[in-house]
Amino acid sequence: KDAQNDNPEPEDIFQVGTVAEIKQLLKLPGGTIRVLVEGLHRAEIVSYGEMDPYYQVEIREFEEPQGKTPEVEALTRTAVSQFEQWVKLSKKIPPETLVSVVVVEEPGRLADLIASHLSLKVEDKQALLDAVDVKERLSKLCDILGREMEILELEKKINVRVRKQMEK
Repeated sequence: KDAQNDNPEPEDIFQVGTVAEIKQLLKLPGGTIRVLVEGLHRAEIVSYGEMDPYYQVEIREFEEPQGKTPEVEALTRTAVSQFEQWVKLSKKIPPETLVSVVVVEEPGRLADLIASHLSLKVEDKQALLDAVDVKERLSKLCDILGREMEILELEKKINVRVRKQMEK
């Protein structure tokens, strides 16, 4: 829960997380190690086993539902539309990335992929991770995207106002 805590206790660790596969380890100068991982699926910690030299836990994996209800389809379209607007406003990611995101068919994977491109607070990221139900996750994502776009619009207005004042 706190990235600065190098020795977390079980209560300092989120209950829901991602089971990931380590793809690459890079040792950088200065003793830093960079790890590339691929997320496989969500899981919840059921119990803690061994605590030394590292935590071993028993987990319950969450299955991603495959069916699409009309509500999930509507939320998916809304999320894609909002993400497209966010990409245009933010200019933080290239338009090519947008193309690779919108072609994803599964709503849960799409929500996770969109969220991965947003610069979110840890609380928002964890709220999306905790949302195992696809409908709930898409709904939270749409709320977050709406909030992010409001902020971007306000930033744009402030920048225009500042530029006008400077020109005067």
